[in-house]
Amino acid sequence: MAIALPILFVVSPLFPSHMAFVVALHIVVALVGFLFILNFQLRKPSVREVLLIVAVVAVAVTVILFAWHGWRNLIKGSL
Repeated sequence: MAIALPILFVVSPLFPSHMAFVVALHIVVALVGFLFILNFQLRKPSVREVLLIVAVVAVAVTVILFAWHGWRNLIKGSL
């Protein structure tokens, strides 16, 4: 969820309607829930892959904070 939700919110302006975003949000939450419950095996990610995931999520969070709220609101502390 910590990876999927920020990325989903960054691409949310690309959805044609709010309802399409809500449907995509439900699908992502259900998918993450099923993957959490099912016992599937993945190999441990390499350091490069972990850094890539961290960078993508950091960019997504930065876009959410600064592009949607603006620098002015951040300076005023009204986040």
